[in-house]
Amino acid sequence: MTKVVLMLISVAPSKPPHAFGTKRPSLEQRYYEVYNQLNVNLINLEDDPILEVTPKGVRTASNFHELDVLVLATGFDSITGGLTQIDIKGIDGQSLRSKWAKGTWTYLGMTTAGFPNLFFPYGPQGPTAFCNGPTCAELQGNWIIGCIEHMRKEGKTRVDATVAAEEEWRKHVSLAPILSLLAPFHEVRDRYVFVRDYPFFSIKRQTNKHKVTDLCNLSLLPGTSSWYMGANIPGKPRESLNYTGGVPRYNRECKEKADNGYEGFTLTIGGDSKGGSVEGVVDRLAKLNVVAGQA
Repeated sequence: MTKVVLMLISVAPSKPPHAFGTKRPSLEQRYYEVYNQLNVNLINLEDDPILEVTPKGVRTASNFHELDVLVLATGFDSITGGLTQIDIKGIDGQSLRSKWAKGTWTYLGMTTAGFPNLFFPYGPQGPTAFCNGPTCAELQGNWIIGCIEHMRKEGKTRVDATVAAEEEWRKHVSLAPILSLLAPFHEVRDRYVFVRDYPFFSIKRQTNKHKVTDLCNLSLLPGTSSWYMGANIPGKPRESLNYTGGVPRYNRECKEKADNGYEGFTLTIGGDSKGGSVEGVVDRLAKLNVVAGQA
């Protein structure tokens, strides 16, 4: 077969290796055009695995590829890795890395129980990978500012998510992919899911707690080994790392929690001499000349 035919088979196989969109599509300018260049070959490492790397190139099972430069693109520890690689410890001395070793637990995708006054915008179980970055950071940043302003008004200095709240959020994130699919049907206040157009469902009434976690398996994302699910890191728990219910729904749910007196959080007078209170954090940010709305 000619190089053009081989390239076509590799780039656009007749049998898709996964559902479209369950891995991030490469939409960069001229990405696919590059494969038409005479100096470019595309090797499917699942069919032709690497045997060794030598000073002159890379040997696969079927051929030797001579190279001048070898660039390694081995993936990344998405969504959670930027946090777990920092030695962050909670009030009981447990590290964030240890807490999330067997699965990610957050509340609203911005906080985690046992780590008071720790907010992580654009992090796990938020819209993150399915949201425009600046938009997500702005929505979450405004919510965090509102929370701090509320605490100042109430004379509170420590905010911490409850274990029960983060457990419900984890279940909700697992359910969110199917809720996004059914968005036109479930937006009513009582959250009825009427699915006559989706024959693999029965008619169910979901409570606000969204406890039916196995519905996530009916979406397309869990069936693909991708960094969306943490599958690119050996040993990393396979789970939904992003909130996939859509940004409008996410923003509304965060607002509802705030309007209900920051439901799911414990607000107290706490902190320590090291500046663990909200006021201490704000003071330290002020010393660093960090001002809301500026970078």
